[in-house]
Amino acid sequence: MKKSTTLLFLILAVLIVACTQSDKQQAEALQVETINAITNADATKTASVFSKDYIDFSQRKRDLNEEYFKQVFENEFYKTSIQGRAMNELFDVDKKEVFNFKEISNSKYKDIGKETEFEFKEWDILINYPPKEGSGIQEGFLAVYRKENGKWMIVAGE
Repeated sequence: MKKSTTLLFLILAVLIVACTQSDKQQAEALQVETINAITNADATKTASVFSKDYIDFSQRKRDLNEEYFKQVFENEFYKTSIQGRAMNELFDVDKKEVFNFKEISNSKYKDIGKETEFEFKEWDILINYPPKEGSGIQEGFLAVYRKENGKWMIVAGE
């Protein structure tokens, strides 16, 4: 009886681990949620994903709070080029790049952010969705995710 109970718990533990999303999958799910929030002009949800210490790789630290996104969503370019569009209309998801910390250090992104105070940390996940050709947007959605107080947040990007 003891062996079968131990075996049952072992099988259950293996199944639980197998069903748990990896860090990459969790971060990518958040990337998709964030893009959907952006295309739906949801300033509250969009802002909730960005760390208060967010660093824009081209402009240093930036406060991406709800007010900021409300202003962005009022912009004419946003209204004509982004609002209401599906993610796969804007981004070439077939060419997406998803890297963990070890993979970042061996990628073209290893030096990104060197001009800023940003520094990659061990559990970071970098995700880049390049713009889809003909979408009307010039930049993709590049974000570095990091767990802050147990929650995945975007800590850097462009």
